[in-house]
Amino acid sequence: METLYNLHDPVLEPRLRNWAKWCRSPASPYPIRCVGPESKYRSPQVWYPETPAEFIDELDAHLVEDCVVSMPKSARTALKLWHVLRLDPRWIAKRVNSRDIALTMRQTWNELYYKLKLDKQDLMS
Repeated sequence: METLYNLHDPVLEPRLRNWAKWCRSPASPYPIRCVGPESKYRSPQVWYPETPAEFIDELDAHLVEDCVVSMPKSARTALKLWHVLRLDPRWIAKRVNSRDIALTMRQTWNELYYKLKLDKQDLMS
């Protein structure tokens, strides 16, 4: 049986990872954490070396976001819960009222793939 963990699209997956990083970043219009004065505190002690931040392609993230927003609510919810919040597939299945979450996500990814493909063609013309 096909599970959500072994579904992998080599074309769509990097774009969805980039979009998810953008959604979790402070530049996103969807803050995940509460932002208060305590969140800006940085300890003067250094326990590990600074690592450079990963590059986020904001233009591509905006394209993916535009396509996600135009999808039905259940598909939007499933994408955000799986890619952005990284929740358990069983919980996502209950949330979007789906018995077969792998099939639901495959259909959602297919719809998103074709929308993104059409958007790229619109940009090229």
